[in-house]
Amino acid sequence: MATHTISVDEKTHRLARARAAELDTPLLELLNQYLESLADAVEDDAVQERTSVERESEEALAWRRRKLDEVLADFDRRGVGVHASERLAREELYEEAMSRFSALRR
Repeated sequence: MATHTISVDEKTHRLARARAAELDTPLLELLNQYLESLADAVEDDAVQERTSVERESEEALAWRRRKLDEVLADFDRRGVGVHASERLAREELYEEAMSRFSALRR
């Protein structure tokens, strides 16, 4: 457990002691409770931030998946794309790429 020394003005100290007496709780206990509540709030904020980031990431991923599905569906409708049954040999792919490259250079 960490130990800390704090300094407060007389009025604040007097009012804090009076409040502790009203609550029938030692002043040190009130200070500890307050600091714990601050720490809990920081942890809660961090958890909420992580959850928010995770939710945004999941939403972004879902959006990208929907867009990809739309593009692939559009390809299917237009008959665009490569199917496994249409695979070309390496040499054929190379020759096709070279002929496209040559056509672009002209």
